[in-house]
Amino acid sequence: LTRSQVIVFVADGKSPDIHLIEVASGQTARTLEGEGSGLAFSFSSDGRYLVGAGQGRVTIWEPATGRVVSTRRFASPNAAMFAPRGH
Repeated sequence: LTRSQVIVFVADGKSPDIHLIEVASGQTARTLEGEGSGLAFSFSSDGRYLVGAGQGRVTIWEPATGRVVSTRRFASPNAAMFAPRGH
């Protein structure tokens, strides 16, 4: 994935995976394993990370590689976002 690509994420509810779709082509750029059944997702301002919350956990991915950076359990997370500076 490059910074010039416009990417959206799709969780279809049928599998726990998240599909990153390149808007211009409509093609799947990457599939992230995990939290597709989450309630909230957000990209960091620099596009380096995607955070998802739901199902008792918060997960941060690196979309460029598909790597899970961190997963933490919480009682009932229902929101996920990065601060404006990406922290």
